[in-house]
Amino acid sequence: MDDGTVIIGVGNPDRGDDGVGIVVAAIAGAITGAPVRTVNDPFDIVDAWGFADRAVVVDATRGSSPPGVITVLDIAAGSFPPRFSSSSSHGLGLADAVALGKALGRLPRHLVVVGVEGASFDGFGLSPEISAVVDDAVGKVLEAICDA
Repeated sequence: MDDGTVIIGVGNPDRGDDGVGIVVAAIAGAITGAPVRTVNDPFDIVDAWGFADRAVVVDATRGSSPPGVITVLDIAAGSFPPRFSSSSSHGLGLADAVALGKALGRLPRHLVVVGVEGASFDGFGLSPEISAVVDDAVGKVLEAICDA
């Protein structure tokens, strides 16, 4: 693992499936040895990736997909799609953080977002639907790191 890679888990484990980003990032970091940062507020992501050459951000999403659907977005390949909705309770989401990073000239050269569609954002711990796809999400993070 090169020193220019960071894995960022976004979420809050006290909000059900919102904690999936933290769980997936921790597992992927243990496998790869890459540094892992965790954030609750999407605007902290810009500081979390710092000046890394490569960042993989993992977050729970809320949209029109069924629970457990994993979406991988290569931000360097295009703009952040407006349909992508992170689970932030702050009113500002991951797309806003990416726009801020871009405006500040602080986007990593390789930036991949792995989103996992959540089922429940209440209570502590992941729902059974999301627990069942954690390994798949970790695999997507590993692929993003290897493909960059």
